[in-house]
Amino acid sequence: MRRSKQVGVVALAVTAMLGLATPATARAQEHPTPRAEGVTTLGDEVRLVVDLHGASVDELGAATVDGTTVTEVFGTDQAVVTVEPGDLGEVADQLEAAGAPVVEVDPRVEATAQPTDAWWPEQSRGFSLVGVPGAWDVTTGSDTVIAVIDTGVSPVSELAGRLLPGRDFVVKDEDGSNDYDAADLNGHGTQAATVAAGAANNGVAGAGVCWTCRVLPVRVLDSNGSGLASDVAAGINWAVDQGADVVSLSLGAPSPSYLMGQAVAAARAAGVVVVAAAGNGYAQGQTISYPGAHPSAIAVAAVDAGGQYFYYSNRGDWVDVAAPGLNISQNLAGQAAWFNGTSSATPVVAGSAALALAADPARSAEEVVALITSSGPVYPGIGGPLLDARRVAVPPGTPDFGPLAPARLLDTRGLPTVDGHHAWWGRVPAGGTVELPVSGRAGVPGWADSVVLNVTATETAAAGFVTVYPCGAARPNASNLNFEAGQTVPNLVVSKIGSGKVCLFAAASTQLVVDVAAYLPAGATFGSTSPARLLDTRGFPTADGQVPWWGYVAGGQTVELPVAGRAGVPADAGSVVLNVTAVHGQANGYVTAFPCGSSVPLASNLNFVPGQTVANLIVSEVGAGGKVCLYAAGTTHLLADVAAWFPPGADFAAGVPARLLDTRPYPTVDGAFSGGGSLPAGGEIELQVLDRADVPSTATAVVLNVTAANPQAEGFVTVWPCGSRPLASNLNFVPGQTVPNLVMAEVAADGTVCLYTAGATELVADVAGWFGAS
Repeated sequence: MRRSKQVGVVALAVTAMLGLATPATARAQEHPTPRAEGVTTLGDEVRLVVDLHGASVDELGAATVDGTTVTEVFGTDQAVVTVEPGDLGEVADQLEAAGAPVVEVDPRVEATAQPTDAWWPEQSRGFSLVGVPGAWDVTTGSDTVIAVIDTGVSPVSELAGRLLPGRDFVVKDEDGSNDYDAADLNGHGTQAATVAAGAANNGVAGAGVCWTCRVLPVRVLDSNGSGLASDVAAGINWAVDQGADVVSLSLGAPSPSYLMGQAVAAARAAGVVVVAAAGNGYAQGQTISYPGAHPSAIAVAAVDAGGQYFYYSNRGDWVDVAAPGLNISQNLAGQAAWFNGTSSATPVVAGSAALALAADPARSAEEVVALITSSGPVYPGIGGPLLDARRVAVPPGTPDFGPLAPARLLDTRGLPTVDGHHAWWGRVPAGGTVELPVSGRAGVPGWADSVVLNVTATETAAAGFVTVYPCGAARPNASNLNFEAGQTVPNLVVSKIGSGKVCLFAAASTQLVVDVAAYLPAGATFGSTSPARLLDTRGFPTADGQVPWWGYVAGGQTVELPVAGRAGVPADAGSVVLNVTAVHGQANGYVTAFPCGSSVPLASNLNFVPGQTVANLIVSEVGAGGKVCLYAAGTTHLLADVAAWFPPGADFAAGVPARLLDTRPYPTVDGAFSGGGSLPAGGEIELQVLDRADVPSTATAVVLNVTAANPQAEGFVTVWPCGSRPLASNLNFVPGQTVPNLVMAEVAADGTVCLYTAGATELVADVAGWFGAS
């Protein structure tokens, strides 16, 4: 094996650190030998999954070091080999020699926070829309106190053991009880309370947002659901005095009240989060509701499980957030019952505020309000954004970028995945769409907003493309990778997650392989969306009808592509993530993306030959005039789809692309890692990335464009933060094919990343950006 820190390597593209195996035609090399460092253990053991291929467990046990145990996996042709971490590499080699190659390191499986209540399947659509199950992966609550100021709250089973002594402020005595009996004579308050804080996994009704929160009942409305503003004000003041953390008000009036306004303002000033319904009068011409419209309250509108606002829900610029307005509750008879309207949406937000405080008790009311009111996408006509409970509950200090050990989530060829889950078996037909679960798998938390995937089309039957987008959204007019018949084509993809899944559409029959490399949490300084086309020089439509360039881009020409202010990219975006495709190239060439206003850098993002269609993901700083420039070194058509953006001041910084490695006799940005010639099969390079080409010493991960140039054999390239090499790959190649791919790789403690090649090839690497910008 060759390993060098000063090797002349030429890299043209950047690869995302994703687990992509070798091509289908080279399956014998598909599972690189694992190493001991960085492998997840179960106690003091590591478990390897192996293919038996006819070997017996006794034969394998005899062929390996003492202390190794081999056990068949029921119903399969695989076995689990248990070894001590220090023997991992030796045992893996022994197994390979015995004809039982390692399939994977047996991954750890954890229970997920999903309710088992009878009505949860019915309830889950609305809660999933706003990320409540993802928030539960962070916390299901604490003893946070939610004051439900309503018709009272009665002691139903969903609130058993968590209903605090309350107060009755209704002047009219309807039940002969004293002022400290807040029993519910209407049912509205009890239903609201069980939406906010109903128990989970008790077999009754559904599940509330905050399973363990305590409820402080305050009765201010009579048995008809009516009351007076002065009683509401008194109830708010009393709740604050009793130590409430969150106040939930599923009530309102069409005109303001001085007393209610004063009480809401005082509560907020005392550090209490006040959540109030926007009201249900829109269909009758009502435009506003109080206390929701008070500046110190969070005004909540209602949407259905598909994210469309209910016709009756009030809306406007004064509305702060929207939440599902049709939820399962428990009524006074102890039965599961639907509860609808902004009265139902309000306790969803109140429960989410309580989860935010459970995740970080040190959070202030101002911080919680800011999280809620800026959490999700803004829906036209609502006023405020859709609630994203995942973002609200994400613990403070969560990094903007979560690199993962590359792991396989999908292989339609029937080969193993990281957890044995197969979203699809067999070829994906032309026009087929795979719904791929990603949340909760291979380290992707339920509260993640987006994922970084390495997607490969292999054994392709005809020319086509693959589009990756969040499930639940309309399939966009965009593509992530293009292929011809008989090709194996990878590309890095950044996709927003929809209801825990991403969808993959195949325009032609193909096998699909997907590896996850990283995630971006809800609330990160990063914006992702469904892909949107910004450029198509062939004259086909773009997302907004703009035509920045018409016809072929001649060799040596540069397209100035406006990106800021288009397809959801903010006008002040600092950098963008684009999928750039060269179509029908007329000569050998390459494409370089860079911020307009800068000179064309010594770097490339994708390479093409005549007649070839090649795509690659690129990350570029936004340049002068809100534009990114695309330079073509050979005549070609160009397509560009935007997938994401980073705002100014984000934890991510995009720079002008710079060459860090070129094993060919060509220069790099600083003269280091230049030359040295082709790497042999099994060769490795330990590439210094920190403190080069403006990459600071504080960077924790880098975005590289890695290219295998002039390969002499079939193979693959793996990029990782040195140490233990993962069972994965970033790009695949065949003899004579120059293949780039984008890589997001964590940086090792000494400032390096490692590149391994399974086949002899030249390597080129250009840096495009980094995380840990400050």
